[in-house]
Amino acid sequence: MFKKIRSNSLYRFIFRVILVFILSSTAWIFLIKYYYTVEISARLEKQILSNKEKLQLLYSSSADDIEEKVKNLDKKGMVKYMVFYDENKNPLFKYDKHSGTKLKDFEDPSFKSGHKLISSPDNNLYLYHQSFIFLNDKKIYYKLLIELDEKTKHIIKNNVQETLWILVITTFVLFISVFPIVYSQYKSMIKKQTQLTNSNINTLISLGNAIAKRDSDTNEHNYRVTYYSLKIAQELKLDDEKIKALIKGAFLHDVGKIAIRDDILLKTSKLTPEEFEIMKTHVNEGIDIVRNDPWLDDAQKVIQNHHERYDGKGYPNGTKGKYIPIEARIFAVADVFDALTSKRPYKEAFSLEKSINIIKKGSGTHFDKDVVEKFLMIYEILYDKVHAESHSKLKETFYENLKPYFFNGKN
Repeated sequence: MFKKIRSNSLYRFIFRVILVFILSSTAWIFLIKYYYTVEISARLEKQILSNKEKLQLLYSSSADDIEEKVKNLDKKGMVKYMVFYDENKNPLFKYDKHSGTKLKDFEDPSFKSGHKLISSPDNNLYLYHQSFIFLNDKKIYYKLLIELDEKTKHIIKNNVQETLWILVITTFVLFISVFPIVYSQYKSMIKKQTQLTNSNINTLISLGNAIAKRDSDTNEHNYRVTYYSLKIAQELKLDDEKIKALIKGAFLHDVGKIAIRDDILLKTSKLTPEEFEIMKTHVNEGIDIVRNDPWLDDAQKVIQNHHERYDGKGYPNGTKGKYIPIEARIFAVADVFDALTSKRPYKEAFSLEKSINIIKKGSGTHFDKDVVEKFLMIYEILYDKVHAESHSKLKETFYENLKPYFFNGKN
């Protein structure tokens, strides 16, 4: 199910909207509960502070009769814990009847004024409050734990529940009302995004085909090496972003040859060392061509490194081993295999057996062994699928295979 959500833009949109609804509702619930906690605590605090005479009476008591006086002042037995401290925060006397409430570590060790509601396992609610009062020009600190009466607890629970229900219903109604508008805008955005992606892919194909035509080759080469590369990448379980970069780079790998003059590019005999040095510049020329197109940024991995060798004897930089991007290591196998099995102005097509033997021989030197290993598992199926196909069929296969990566799995 989650795989289907990830691969389809509509499901992803609905999933995100529902997630936003749940998260926003949850956030509001916590905010409402926090508000009521603070609000109710503040009201109770006012009640406590409004009865300073009782606190003063208790403070003036001796330790011997403090318990009796608390009972007289608190007929309902709601006070569970009370401690008074002098200006130096030394305890004056303590009243403690909270053990039966099964509350643990409720007391705040600091003397900062504050209050909080505490729920106990037996569903009772308590207000813990600590602050100070001035009595006879002395600053007296106190800490107080009071069990809330049934009426107060009932009001709290009802108010919170009613507010939460109102919140959920309001959020849901808002969600239902806004969803069609948001969805309409989303569909419009997806349509424009699809058009832009189509435009980018058409530009990709035009650039790749242009150099294929000028290189005295058919543009079928670009379609085949891209297909081979994609299938090897899938065997290696590359992530979608790397596969997208590989597709773009594979189709444009030789785009820099546009800058190579015809007497070198179209030469049917072996190039001289000087000519070969000029030919090698097509790599950097290709980077210059795509450099200013953000959509093709990731294609540079293949364009820059498609002539590097695993043993470091390639060009233009002599990059070695795993330092060569995996996209370029995959493409190197696909490119050489297609070159070997295809007819070129300077050679006839090699047999499949001879071509594979050359690939095997280059494993670990020219090519990454892991890439060759995966390729050898599937090369016959790939070769049979596209080697003799027409231009139109190759183009159809190309679009069919890139759809999941550029069009969110939409058919």
